[in-house]
Amino acid sequence: MAVYTHVSAHDIVGFLANYDLGVYEGHRGITQGVENTNYHLQTDRGRYILTIFEKRVRREDLPFIYGFTNHLRHAGITVPDTYADRVGRTVGTLAGKPASIIRFLDGAGVPDADVTPSHCTQVGTTLAQMHKAASTYKQHRENPVGFAQWQKLLSDALPRTDLLSADDIAAIDSALEEYEGLDLHNLPHGAIHADAFPDNVFFRDGTLRGVIDFYFACTDTFVYDTALTINAWCFDTKGQIQPDRLAAFIGAYQQVRPLSDDEREVFPALRRAAALRILSTRLYDWEFTPKDADVVKKDPREYVAKLKSDITWP
Repeated sequence: MAVYTHVSAHDIVGFLANYDLGVYEGHRGITQGVENTNYHLQTDRGRYILTIFEKRVRREDLPFIYGFTNHLRHAGITVPDTYADRVGRTVGTLAGKPASIIRFLDGAGVPDADVTPSHCTQVGTTLAQMHKAASTYKQHRENPVGFAQWQKLLSDALPRTDLLSADDIAAIDSALEEYEGLDLHNLPHGAIHADAFPDNVFFRDGTLRGVIDFYFACTDTFVYDTALTINAWCFDTKGQIQPDRLAAFIGAYQQVRPLSDDEREVFPALRRAAALRILSTRLYDWEFTPKDADVVKKDPREYVAKLKSDITWP
């Protein structure tokens, strides 16, 4: 979450008038995250999340995303509801951009430095449950940050950056070439979250309470989503693998949805590709995020270290 689009109380009161969610009392920007603009919104009826969709989420993508969260909710997975306005629309317009109001989910994300094997066990179980449920969700959305986008983001950012060494750039080039040679067509696939980072999985008193922020959700292989999530949860903040977290995650995931032999074989390369995906957006955002954006930029070098590591699925 982040704040790129600044809106006034007057703006939000006008937007809120389309809903039956009570009288506006206040709003506050959420600076964590890097993609959309998010505010805590308080009315006399409760607390909500107001999201204004920015560069990588289009209005036409939202039916897939909200359909997927509804599908998961019906499967018993806790995800936030999106409120409809008085005429039944879940997407309106605020500051000239698509916007939605979402139920506030009790709990909080886990700071990266505080992740434990217990967290990883619960995340592994929940992700596998999501993948099993997603296998029956029939809508389709192309990955908005797929291979072609990685190439474009890197080609724009690499000439500007002084963060990376020649060895780092060689590792990036090698991972791009490796991914391009993979055959992924016969792997189990469906709707995936694609952004299940510690700030998007909420816990309360050590217990997983729900999963938020599905705006990168798309149709892709389940093992790719698993690789993205391992990269997010099973390394320390310097990009070094934590074996106890990895064992906890894999053991829990396998109990619910064991990987096929084909998935296990491709996992090491896909995990490097998953690191490259996050590296590409972080590097681009590091170089191009507007100076007036109320957002905490994330250092891409953490994902260089993850890219260079080697993990197999046992």
